[in-house]
Amino acid sequence: MNNIRKQLSKIEEIPYLNNNLTSVPVILSDSKGRCLQNQLNFRNSIKWCYKSGATTKEQFNFLKQNLAELINQYTNITLFVWLGTNDLTKKERDGSISLKSSGNDSVNHIYSIYKEIYFFVRNFEKVKLIYIEVPVYSIYWWNVFHNHSNPEQFREDDLCLHTQIDIQPNSEIFVRANVPKHLSVGLQGIYTNNVFSLGKGLLLAKALVTVSIDKTIPLKIMNPTNTTISVSKGSTLANFQILNADFSVITEYIKCPPVVQNVRIGSTHPIISTSKNNEFRDETKTVFLSNYSIPEPLNPEQTTQLTDCLYENKDIFVTKENPDLGFSTYSVNMHERNV
Repeated sequence: MNNIRKQLSKIEEIPYLNNNLTSVPVILSDSKGRCLQNQLNFRNSIKWCYKSGATTKEQFNFLKQNLAELINQYTNITLFVWLGTNDLTKKERDGSISLKSSGNDSVNHIYSIYKEIYFFVRNFEKVKLIYIEVPVYSIYWWNVFHNHSNPEQFREDDLCLHTQIDIQPNSEIFVRANVPKHLSVGLQGIYTNNVFSLGKGLLLAKALVTVSIDKTIPLKIMNPTNTTISVSKGSTLANFQILNADFSVITEYIKCPPVVQNVRIGSTHPIISTSKNNEFRDETKTVFLSNYSIPEPLNPEQTTQLTDCLYENKDIFVTKENPDLGFSTYSVNMHERNV
């Protein structure tokens, strides 16, 4: 909380917050808006439109009735939509909260209303629309702090609330996926589709990634179907293959532009290449060396040493095939080990 207050104090020092704004921020929210307003000293620069317990649908109805008036009053508006909490959970008579739905009904409802808000607001040229995601919260801890007699019964509700990723139709998302704990930080590898993701109808972008300090890797997931796909926490979304001696780094076809920079092999063992790779390497090496004149007085061994040195360091030379000095035109392909 101290860090949040420090950041808020820095924001309060920005001059334009206390002068005339080119666009007035309007917060459309539920009780979260009231909590945020109480923490801000510059709250008078913001138009607050919140209602405790309001659902997304209820606040959308408010917006339809009042947006034109807000534009007449402020001209240019940046509308921040911060809703959804009361669509996911409901407040009981004793003050506790519980999950409204264990399935996808609530999430799909929020998504459909958000689409309606988007199409409604796009008719107003002087309104910029920004969605703020629903913050993570705990049903269990809410009920603990409100002295519920048996808060343990809400543990399962928390699991349902936090353990699903809903990927909307014809869309893609980025998520951080956990990798096995025994994998070292900084280890490189390639992730690919597995049976689970393919069975769900999902597609993953095959990519070279690095294990981060929190033992996660980024995943780009696409849902090409016309229905929402839900993925539960703990599901195995992809296969992670360590970049080691089973992989070869070969030059991309010479007509292709540079694709990645500074590809490193995550193994100290010699790279094992197939004969097809060697043929491809010889062909590209010949094309590269055609840019140079090799001195005739050199004997065959010296010529080989020179040409190998030139080719191994080809990325520091500007050629027709590599006009961008400093770029590495490498792609990473996996091959079977020959033993």
